[in-house]
Amino acid sequence: ELPEKFVIAFAENVIPSDFKNPTKEFLNEIVTDTGILQNYGDNYAFTHKSFQEYYAAAALQDSLSGQNILLAYCQVAQWEETIRLYAGAIDNTSEQENFVTEIWKLNPALALRTITDCNNIADDFLVSLLKQSSSENRLRMLNEINDSLRVMDLEDAKRLTIETLRPLFKIENDSAVLYFGIQLLKEFDPDDSGNIMYETFYKDR
Repeated sequence: ELPEKFVIAFAENVIPSDFKNPTKEFLNEIVTDTGILQNYGDNYAFTHKSFQEYYAAAALQDSLSGQNILLAYCQVAQWEETIRLYAGAIDNTSEQENFVTEIWKLNPALALRTITDCNNIADDFLVSLLKQSSSENRLRMLNEINDSLRVMDLEDAKRLTIETLRPLFKIENDSAVLYFGIQLLKEFDPDDSGNIMYETFYKDR
């Protein structure tokens, strides 16, 4: 939730000066007509977290320190969607790859999931990322993911498993890493709804 004074001050800063409606009235219209915001006494809150994450990512795109801020929080789960939205909105391929590389240094699993939101990134970049880590480090990464999946609801655990392993399985050739990943898929995506098993082991046979 955000204090009403903060929301009004922010709105006044971005609303055109020739806008006729008073700021508070404009905010009330957003609450009643769109449902994006809800008013709770002296506070406002986004009705869905995705709105908050999208606008946070958009604001950080306009900030010179946006990437540094996100990198500082790349090990905080609540910031994941904002980081991924920010990365996906980067137009320049080299800038996108550089940002993902910095994430990889701090949180490899998040970097893999972020790649799924980056249409400009090719498989050869994935190969270069893997060369920066050992198979032992990738196994450690999957172990950490395995621990975090245990405290999630099943749908979130399934989504996280698919989004992490899909890019990894495209280029992974270490048998121990693949085996651990397969065990995660068997447990959290047993029907292969993400098509990872099919695309990795059966598609071209």
